[in-house]
Amino acid sequence: MLSLRHISFKYKFSNIFNDLNLEVDKNEFIGILGPNGTGKSTLLRLSSGLLKPQSGQIFLQGEDIFKLKVRERAKKVAFLPQDYSIWLPFTCYEIVAMGRYAWGNNCQNEKIIADCMEKTSVAHLAKRKIFELSGGEVQRVCIAQALAQEAELLLLDEPTSHLDINFQIELMDLLTSLHRDNGLTVMLILHDLNLASQYCSRLLVLHNGKIVRDGEPDKVIDEDFIKDVFKVKSDVRLEDGKVRVYVKSGLLV
Repeated sequence: MLSLRHISFKYKFSNIFNDLNLEVDKNEFIGILGPNGTGKSTLLRLSSGLLKPQSGQIFLQGEDIFKLKVRERAKKVAFLPQDYSIWLPFTCYEIVAMGRYAWGNNCQNEKIIADCMEKTSVAHLAKRKIFELSGGEVQRVCIAQALAQEAELLLLDEPTSHLDINFQIELMDLLTSLHRDNGLTVMLILHDLNLASQYCSRLLVLHNGKIVRDGEPDKVIDEDFIKDVFKVKSDVRLEDGKVRVYVKSGLLV
């Protein structure tokens, strides 16, 4: 589905990646973990083609992502950024409808928009202006927009960050069902290690611009990992086949 080969990328004053390699197979459900500032959002932006590396290649379904036309790329990959600020007076329906841009005047547009708004519990907000909503409501509308794009690869940057716990679970359940039933490939950044362990089949850990761990949750998450990467003490247990993390109070000195 996605291949990043020998990627080097830097911003004006900071080097982020140097010779990074990543292969993502179709229908994987991948969680990206790591402390702030280690390149997680940059990795998603590179994977979506929004950023171009200084060196290396990025292939989407075997094609150079930067040689794809914008509409063709939008049919294959959808990206939801961490901060989604909209100040123009669009309605929530119009925001979700923007996700159909790549498909043109498709006869299924209205049905798909309605279905995506229903799945993300925002159908009742269709006529409301986007700037009238709470942060969590805006997040759910933007997720509906990303789903409306009907891409095969969905990239989400901290999609649960503004959501109440019930909506966090609803969202992760929805992504799981789309992954399982529709063959959707998902890559998302999470800070909740327990959510990551419960839902993701593969975890990537970024630290100091490198992928330092890559594998199944029970092979990735342990007390040494949490101590080394996040600088906190924890108790990691295996419960019902899933890793559970209990963070202990007090930062390590």
